[in-house]
Amino acid sequence: MKFALALIFALFAVASASPTGVVDISLEDIGIDVDIEDGVHTGEYSFTDPEGATHFVKYVADTDGFRVIESNVVPATLDNVRADGNQGSFTSIESDED
Repeated sequence: MKFALALIFALFAVASASPTGVVDISLEDIGIDVDIEDGVHTGEYSFTDPEGATHFVKYVADTDGFRVIESNVVPATLDNVRADGNQGSFTSIESDED
């Protein structure tokens, strides 16, 4: 009995958590440009949202890591670090174990 009650509760929770809307994405609304030279990846991507606004991210990925150079999508992190390419690299203990 307890299992059946738990199962019903779980099914109810899953059903109520299902998405209520559908996002329609067209490939015409997405743009990507990438360049790789001397191990440095630079590029940008953009997309147009359903309201017609275009959002973009320009980035570089090199020995210092992935950094956003300019963006109207990511203005700043929680620590108020701006998207200007000067974020520095983020390392973890896993990268020190090599």
